[in-house]
Amino acid sequence: VVTCRETEYLAGEGSVETLTAAAHYSVCGFSPAQVDAFVSRWHTAGESASKRAVKSARVDWSRRALEIRELIRTESDIGELASVPLLLAMLQVVFSGARETPRSISQLSTRAVTYLMIDKPRQRTGRSTDPTAPPTLLGHDQGNHCILAVLRQIAFHIHSGATRAGVPEDVMARLARSTADSVLPPGATGRERRDLASQIVEHIAETGGILVHGEGDTWDFTPNVFREVLAGQWLDTLKLVER
Repeated sequence: VVTCRETEYLAGEGSVETLTAAAHYSVCGFSPAQVDAFVSRWHTAGESASKRAVKSARVDWSRRALEIRELIRTESDIGELASVPLLLAMLQVVFSGARETPRSISQLSTRAVTYLMIDKPRQRTGRSTDPTAPPTLLGHDQGNHCILAVLRQIAFHIHSGATRAGVPEDVMARLARSTADSVLPPGATGRERRDLASQIVEHIAETGGILVHGEGDTWDFTPNVFREVLAGQWLDTLKLVER
């Protein structure tokens, strides 16, 4: 049994006792040397991938790796994040300069969610220049808000204990409909409301990296840190009486 979530695993003492015949290990954080090796290999792979790509942004991979290493070495809060393999991977994905680098798990997770669910899909599809083309979710004025709002509600729904096994598709659809209703003008037609809601569900379901499809037509977050951060953000938006 290998786990990096030692606290949660050991909390289930009954489960641990049934696995006494197995060896138990806990994945430790990266050492400074391992962080350096991770950054080097990640950027070497990035450079190789960009050379094979038909279209790719021009990136000085060596300079980027150097900037990240220096940031980790000189700023203790970022150095602490970098010792966790998952967080270091997220940091490298969203890094866009020392000044813009997230300084906490919450900031880093929010940036990663925004990148994976909004920025990266937009880079792939671009913005349509055809005025007659039907509007897309990412081209909608409230598109970003809708995506993040529904993700936060899904996270809160699961984290609050309503559905520990994940959120059913019908609940996701209901949350999308209520979000669409909240951003559209009072005069919006029923078809406009349904179209926006269906686009939200389709985008979240088809954009990888945040939600995974589980058993029984349910969806849950991977990794859990996304769910925890997004649930907290939704809780902050609720009125005290609702909490």
